[in-house]
Amino acid sequence: MSEDCVVDIRAPLNFVWSSSQKITVFQKAKSCTKPVLYELQSFASAKKNVFIQRLIRASYDIFRVLQECNVSVDLFRLSHQFRAILAMCYQEIYEYLENCKNLSSERRVSIAADGDLVKTCELLWHLSEVVLLQSLSPGKLTNALCEWYFVQSQEASMVARSFLDKHSSCSGPLRFNNESEQLFWTTILTLTTQGQPVEVSALLMSHSKANTSLFRDVRQLLAAMPQDGSNSADPLWQKSTSVEKAWQHWQSACNLRLVEETRNRTASGDISSVYLTLILSILAGRQDCWSDIRVAEACGTWYFQFVGWLFYTNHFVDALSLSTMLEQFTAKFNVDLNGNLDGHSFAAIIDKVIQHIFAKDILSVVFALSEKFNNWWMVAHFSNLVKHLLPDFFAGMDSTLAGSTRQYELKMEGPDNPKFIELDEIIATKGTVISGSFWKLKPYGIDERSRPIRLASVIPDFFLMRYAESLAADPSLLSIAIGYLDYCTTLRSTARAVQASFLQHIKPTTTRLTNELIQLARKYKLPEVVDEISLTKCRASLPPFGTPINAVSACTALGWAIIARDVPLIAHIITRTMSHSMSAASNDTEAWNAVKEVARIVTCLFEDRASTTQKTSQSWLAPLISSPEFAFISRYAELQSLLQAGDDDEGIIYTTLDLLSTGDISGGFNVPAKFKYHLLRQLKPHLNPATMKGEYIKTLGAIVAELKAKMSLPGKMDEEAQNLLMSLSALVVQAKALNTMNACAQTEYTDQPMAGDYAFSEDGLV
Repeated sequence: MSEDCVVDIRAPLNFVWSSSQKITVFQKAKSCTKPVLYELQSFASAKKNVFIQRLIRASYDIFRVLQECNVSVDLFRLSHQFRAILAMCYQEIYEYLENCKNLSSERRVSIAADGDLVKTCELLWHLSEVVLLQSLSPGKLTNALCEWYFVQSQEASMVARSFLDKHSSCSGPLRFNNESEQLFWTTILTLTTQGQPVEVSALLMSHSKANTSLFRDVRQLLAAMPQDGSNSADPLWQKSTSVEKAWQHWQSACNLRLVEETRNRTASGDISSVYLTLILSILAGRQDCWSDIRVAEACGTWYFQFVGWLFYTNHFVDALSLSTMLEQFTAKFNVDLNGNLDGHSFAAIIDKVIQHIFAKDILSVVFALSEKFNNWWMVAHFSNLVKHLLPDFFAGMDSTLAGSTRQYELKMEGPDNPKFIELDEIIATKGTVISGSFWKLKPYGIDERSRPIRLASVIPDFFLMRYAESLAADPSLLSIAIGYLDYCTTLRSTARAVQASFLQHIKPTTTRLTNELIQLARKYKLPEVVDEISLTKCRASLPPFGTPINAVSACTALGWAIIARDVPLIAHIITRTMSHSMSAASNDTEAWNAVKEVARIVTCLFEDRASTTQKTSQSWLAPLISSPEFAFISRYAELQSLLQAGDDDEGIIYTTLDLLSTGDISGGFNVPAKFKYHLLRQLKPHLNPATMKGEYIKTLGAIVAELKAKMSLPGKMDEEAQNLLMSLSALVVQAKALNTMNACAQTEYTDQPMAGDYAFSEDGLV
């Protein structure tokens, strides 16, 4: 915002999480009404920027592939892809902020917050892969943890790269001032705690004292560090029969060099000898060095320091002992892990989740992410990955939770009375409550009045629905949101109801948006939603009752009614179009065009394409076929086709006279007089008195006589119509005379009696 938002109110304010991860701020008053003052969209919203949008679309593609995968190796590969797109998104955000210097402060803070969130997701996902989703043997576990530390804390690596670039460009040892030398040694110390001997050795080689004995000995020890199964080139470690013995031999050598350096070092040692001695202490597995403030600052956070401490002092710890080792670490170095857990800071939430990961408590990790984390992406995708990688985990938790003292329920937080609702209620309501309130999972103790609930098996689907709801707030991500719900298996019926609600809550403002909504509904087999959307557009296209309907409105409404397959509405549109248009003036071409276009659309529905499938799909139109309105408008469409062709006068005459005589049939459509004049005006150019058949003359004469009788009534005089009827009457008389003459001539030629025969003709005198 360009200026501060000032709320002129004296009463205390309160807030509550509402749908789509918004904070609803309201006035705290005694009355039950809570007037909403403002809604604050959380920084994790999908509508923030193009980087998050790209992350969402890429993760959905990986998610769809994962649903069809059941091989562990492939699942881990897809997990790495999730982590890769998180890293790529963070890198794009970082580069964007570095290169765009003209961003407003609000925009920069917002994008930076998104970057921090993405980086945190990558950090937690990577650590979960190492500790929770894999069964790494002792030694490999601490190597993997150090790799996590190195990948997720790249600042030291970037600084080291800059030092090495400077060293290679100057073709000589690095020269420092006080500040740069301090940064140099801090970087080396960080890389040492990360278990990166190659990078540390490269930096030591760039120092001006690189050829002194201490520097050379430290580099040799770093090069001899056993890595991944004791692949060191040093013969001392190759003689060892086990990796653990090789590690012990290597740390013994480091300890000997440390003792020697400590004995020979003078009291006024320079900074290089001080830091190298500290590094030797770390390599030797000493405990006291980890309480050094320089080591703590080099690590940055307690969990990175814990990983470095494990790597050097408890290198062969197993995964089940990580929680115990964390307790020893916090007790030994006075690390307070619970100091900020009661707060709501982002760092406190990360600390809590990482503690659960080190405790190998997947369920607590999932619940902590859902309750505290300000984003549904992480918990939705992670729980779904666990569901596929460990298929028995969530299913097995139901029986475990039922008999334990630790159970979970869903808590709906509201401004008035917070209440607890079991998941069965959500299933019973088919997801309707999900879209209206903020739900979270909350642990509670056993209560005699509360029955055990089977919640664990539906956790992945529940989080998918919550994530889909956050996406559906952005119309451009609606298809992805509905796509996620299609993969809910345990809550299948609930997910389908939520899919329908997403589509129903979007107002189809444009034809393009409407078509997209209908395509989505058809893709996910939601015919009732297709009907509802189509009927909404159909009613919006129809003008109010009593208002004339034009061709555009009639055709648009009819098209949506056909998509909805609403036969009564189709009949209503046909009837309304004909009743308004046929009552218009005879020279109102727009009115006749409405009937013509509607007739063409309806006729196309019943074109015989000799397809059994199409005939079956058109069975819903059976009630419409028997209606008199449809019979009339179908014949009218045929007439329009004949008129357009213009080469079948007899067909035009026959079809027009058939339409004009519809009202004479019992149950037929009663054609208004004005429309009859319109039909006669269309028919007149195609009448030829010399070629008209007798039955046509008779029918046309009766129609003209009927209209003349109606025109003789008071108030029914129309000069134009009267002239039309007079000309048609004269044409009928002329046609009768010519028909009689032709009949007489034909009789004289064909009915001559043979000699000796008697002949009689009844029509001879007519």
